[in-house]
Amino acid sequence: MNCAGVRDQIKAYIDGELGPVMRRRVANHIASCAECRKEMLEMTELMNEVRGTRVVSAPEGLREKVLGNLDFKPAARKAWQWSLLLKPAKVAAGLVGVMILAAVLLPTFQRSRGGASQDRMAEAPVIAKHAVQLMPKSAPASVEPGPGSGYAHRSARVAPSPAPRQMIIKSAEMTVQVKSFQKASDEATIIASSSGGYITDTSATSDSGAPTDGSLTLRVPADSFELALHRLSALGEVKAKSVSGEDVTGETVDLDSRLRNLRAEERQYLDIMNRAKRIPDVVTVTNELSRVRGEIEESQGRLKYLKSSAAMSTINLTLTQKKPRPVPQSSIQKTFNNAVGSLAAIGNSFASVLIWLVVYSPFWGLLLVIWLYSRKHAEPTRT
Repeated sequence: MNCAGVRDQIKAYIDGELGPVMRRRVANHIASCAECRKEMLEMTELMNEVRGTRVVSAPEGLREKVLGNLDFKPAARKAWQWSLLLKPAKVAAGLVGVMILAAVLLPTFQRSRGGASQDRMAEAPVIAKHAVQLMPKSAPASVEPGPGSGYAHRSARVAPSPAPRQMIIKSAEMTVQVKSFQKASDEATIIASSSGGYITDTSATSDSGAPTDGSLTLRVPADSFELALHRLSALGEVKAKSVSGEDVTGETVDLDSRLRNLRAEERQYLDIMNRAKRIPDVVTVTNELSRVRGEIEESQGRLKYLKSSAAMSTINLTLTQKKPRPVPQSSIQKTFNNAVGSLAAIGNSFASVLIWLVVYSPFWGLLLVIWLYSRKHAEPTRT
C-alpha cells in the first residue's frame, strides 16, 4: 500500500472507521513509514485540539503490542455456528409466505376501497346542494368547511408565528430644584432601590462647605420607569424634563436569526471536521470554525447588551438647591448702608492714591532733586 492511499485513510484509521483488513494494512504501513507516522501524529494532535480533548500518552510498549496483535488468523468454524446459519433461511421462508398472502388479498382490498370512495364522491354533490339550500340568505355563497366536514377539501393551515416581544430602550433627563440637595439626593436613592433599581453615578458641587448642586444616574426596571419619574418629580420643582425611547425589537429579531444560522453553520463545519481525512482540510475547517464562533460571541454580546438596556431604563437626574432670598431692608437702613458704602469708596480712593504715591516715590525724589538744583543755579550772582 503506497503513502498516498494511506494518507487518505489516516482520518478514518484514527476514528476507528476502517475494517480489520484495511486497518491492518494501514497499521503495517504506518509502522514502516516515518512520514505517514508523523502525519498520523499531527492529525491526532490537531483533532484533539479542535475537539477540546486532552491527549494522554500511551504506556511504553503498548504500541508494539497492539501492532503485534494485528496479525490474525481466521478461526475455525464451530459446529454450533451452522445452527445460526439456519435462522436466516427460516426468516426468508416466512417473508416469502407473507408476500404471497399479500399478493392474493391486496387486489380485493383495493376494489373494496375504490367502491367506497366512488360512493362518497357520488353523495358529495347532493349533500353540498342541501347544505347551500339550508344556509341563510345573508350568508355568503362560499362556505369554509368546518373541522368536522368529511367531504370538503381539507387545507392545512399554518399557525401564525407569535409576534416578537417589543423591546424599547427608555431614557430620561430631568432637572429638579429642591430645598435641600442632600435630602433630595437621599430620597432619590431610596426611590431607585424601592423600584428595584440602583444608582450608577453621582456628582455634587458645594458652596461654603455644603453640597448645593449635583447629578445622579438611576437604573430602574422598564416596568417601573414611569412611576419612578413621577416620584422623582415630587422632590421639588421640575425645571426641565425629556423622555426618549429607542425601539430595538427589529435588531434583536435579526440577531436571533443570525445566531440560529451561525449555530447551524457551526454544526455543519463540525460534521465536515469529523469526515475530513487530510491535514489541509482539517486546518481549513478549523479556521472557519474559529471565524464562526467569533461571530457567535459577538452577536451574543450585542444581544445581551440590548436585552439588558431594554430591561433597565436610565434616568439622569440633576438636583439644584434653591438660593435663599435676601431679607428686605427699610429706607433708613438702606440710606445708612449707602452712606457707609460711599465712605468706604472714598477711603478706598485715598488709599489707592497713597499707594500710587508710595510706589512712584523714587521718581518723585528724582524730580525734587532736579528742581532744587535748577533753582540754585538759576539765582542771579550777587556782586
